[in-house]
Amino acid sequence: MILRALVVFLLLLPVTACVESKPAPVSAKNINSTFGFSITIPDFWIPLTGEEIKSNPDLFDFSKVKGMSSDLLNQVVPLIKAGRVEIYFRPDGSSQFMDNVNVLKQVGSIPATGKATAAACKALPGELSKIFKKTTHVYQCKRVNVNGYNMLYLDFDGVYPGTRSMQYQIEKSPNVMLIMTATVKLENREAMSAEFYRMLQSVHLVQ
Repeated sequence: MILRALVVFLLLLPVTACVESKPAPVSAKNINSTFGFSITIPDFWIPLTGEEIKSNPDLFDFSKVKGMSSDLLNQVVPLIKAGRVEIYFRPDGSSQFMDNVNVLKQVGSIPATGKATAAACKALPGELSKIFKKTTHVYQCKRVNVNGYNMLYLDFDGVYPGTRSMQYQIEKSPNVMLIMTATVKLENREAMSAEFYRMLQSVHLVQ
């Protein structure tokens, strides 16, 4: 059951050319999320709240998403259209994939013990490979403490070709998790890993 919570709700949709350009809000740096947390992102990053996405369905053309199985896409798209996802993306002038962080609030919990973490991490490559329908390597899977919060950290092959995904799962309450996933181009992985970690250091949970 724990593994199901870890895997089924991984959200890895890349932001691609299907996102139309959108001017950055004045308050782009400091985000007070309706998901119950605050986070600081770089000034030039563009945030899209769940309500903005829900109110502007034309922001995404899902027919242009490549490299993702139709089964997985069919699971992810309804969550996005319902406004259950926040996306922060890093504009780089590209007409294709742009590095991004997406956030999902989900029922579930991270493993409570070292033994449970080890079991979940051992099973994760097989589960991800099954969901992504391709061999998926997991490079790191461990419990970490960031800014005083216990989290589960994952580093694995992105579902989108030529990308890597890094994910922090934060237990907001005993039965609710925040899942924050950065999916980035392989050549940007090292720099983005540090930038993503700095974002996590700014996270504060609110009730």
